[in-house]
Amino acid sequence: MFYGEFIEEVKELMARTNQIYIYGAGLRGKELCHILTRNGIQIDGFLVTEVKGQTQALGFPIFTANQIMYGNVGIIVGLGDIYTKEVMQYLIDQKVDMGRVIDGGIYISKDRGSKDLQDNPTVEITTVLGCSVSCRYCPQKVLLKRYFETDKNRKHIMSLEDFRIFLKHTPENCDFMFAGMSEPYLNPDCTEMLKLACETGRNVSLYTTLEGASQKDVEEILKLPFQFVGLHVADKNNFARITVTEEYYQKGFELVVRKVKKMRAFYNRLSERFDSYGCKNLEAVMEKGLPEFFRRYDARFAPHHTLLTLDYPTLLPMNGSAGIDAVEQYLSYLSLEQKFLGAFERTYVLEVFGRYDWNYKEQFFNLCQIFLEHVLGCILMG
Repeated sequence: MFYGEFIEEVKELMARTNQIYIYGAGLRGKELCHILTRNGIQIDGFLVTEVKGQTQALGFPIFTANQIMYGNVGIIVGLGDIYTKEVMQYLIDQKVDMGRVIDGGIYISKDRGSKDLQDNPTVEITTVLGCSVSCRYCPQKVLLKRYFETDKNRKHIMSLEDFRIFLKHTPENCDFMFAGMSEPYLNPDCTEMLKLACETGRNVSLYTTLEGASQKDVEEILKLPFQFVGLHVADKNNFARITVTEEYYQKGFELVVRKVKKMRAFYNRLSERFDSYGCKNLEAVMEKGLPEFFRRYDARFAPHHTLLTLDYPTLLPMNGSAGIDAVEQYLSYLSLEQKFLGAFERTYVLEVFGRYDWNYKEQFFNLCQIFLEHVLGCILMG
């Protein structure tokens, strides 16, 4: 994870500026906002080059950039790799002090394995040309016009056989991203293609609205070892024309319920051998906070509500997820920390904590970080 470095950079920026804004109110901008919120940092709003109707995102106001960017404000650019370059150049052209600007999107790119930043090249796979979801901001008409410009009968749906040929002629160090300018599941063979891609052992990511996917397809998705899955859900402004039916909501509900059951079982197993080392903050989260979450969590009507503050800080920073996804990440981090600390004699671990702070049981720092720094120091000193 790369978000610890990001959080530190933002904190340093906050110390030098009066306010903090995220440039970009789309997927990456919102994700960065979640990451900052989970780490105790609240932004003052979003910036866009031009406001088009939408005046709020995640409850924060959206401003035209030229209204804000000339003041003593910190700007976190929350865009994809290509658009970031354009915005950075725009800010430079507008004589904005670039010492007040952070490229936030690059941290998501690093974490996701963006094709511009990872060691392996990535092929973006478009399974079909022509998308019924037809998001308002997607240039479908322009794309299709250019695609069929020279041949109106040009093939527009990738066949399974063509995909197998493609796999044979792709370099072994190449990863696969099912995305493109259309919904992958509008191709009826999408699930089989995903299976074949995963069987190669490469990193495979999927970006989908699940438009066109069946219940069986959804169940298959849950079994596959993806590097990353991005799910684009229906929005209240209908920017993405996703078919919203009772079945649509039921699919999502069942996925959430399944994850809740999985995480409850994981929590129960972790609790059986859990050692808080006397830290009252950690005890409170494990013995009160998490049980209360599982008791009150509403998978049907409020799956995005985390309900608890997760006051005990993990060694690795949280990435901005919410609801059961946040709890899943939190528990996985706690499990890793328990394995690490459990590899040493308990009396020795407690001795290190006591030497660090005699009152450590009342504090709110991460225990694993204290012990890890101690171990690394011992290694360096021989």
